[in-house]
Amino acid sequence: ELPLMNRAAVEGWIASQHRAGRLNLFHWPHQSKAKALAAVSDAFFDISKGLPLHMIYSFEAVARVGNEVTPDLVRAQPACPSGDIRDYYAGFMLQLSPRGKAILHVLAGLDFSPPPFALNNCFGVDDQSILGLAEIGHLLDFREMEVRPFHGSLFAFLRNDPIHHSTFMANSAPTLAWLETEAPPYWREAWLWITQATRGNAQNLIKGPSREWALSFV
Repeated sequence: ELPLMNRAAVEGWIASQHRAGRLNLFHWPHQSKAKALAAVSDAFFDISKGLPLHMIYSFEAVARVGNEVTPDLVRAQPACPSGDIRDYYAGFMLQLSPRGKAILHVLAGLDFSPPPFALNNCFGVDDQSILGLAEIGHLLDFREMEVRPFHGSLFAFLRNDPIHHSTFMANSAPTLAWLETEAPPYWREAWLWITQATRGNAQNLIKGPSREWALSFV
């Protein structure tokens, strides 16, 4: 775990994000940018208590949308008063749409990280799914060939949720269908049988592997 940041360190980090053009800072006509920046930095420190992971999540949640950032907007983000990131996750899940929750639980329940180009197949292109993906984007790391959690503590938190298994089972069928019918050979060969087993059907995983099957990959 990274050490906690003090108020000055938080202000310095927020200022660096502003210099990099990542913070659309709101300030009143009578207010200097320096004072506006200090007020927003104070708000980030107040909700995060200097926990770096919480700072990153909160900043990405308000900054990536592109709207003007105010102290009130920052303080509307889930807080982390104990310094335990699970507080943030719990607060965030309370604010999250049902579809956003479902997508997170599917991603946390899979044994592999799906590629970005498969997200529409796995979760749909309806308005609720598009909004759900947008809501959780700041928690994820979108790489060229996989979508992973920005930090492993997120999926650990979700897997400990009592509703995780039932939510995963209720919403992961489209991901299995993508593996069965549309996934490129690498993903299908590596993850189809495992995903079938994760969803309760282990027959292919038990009976499929053989000497001939193994030699087919050589």
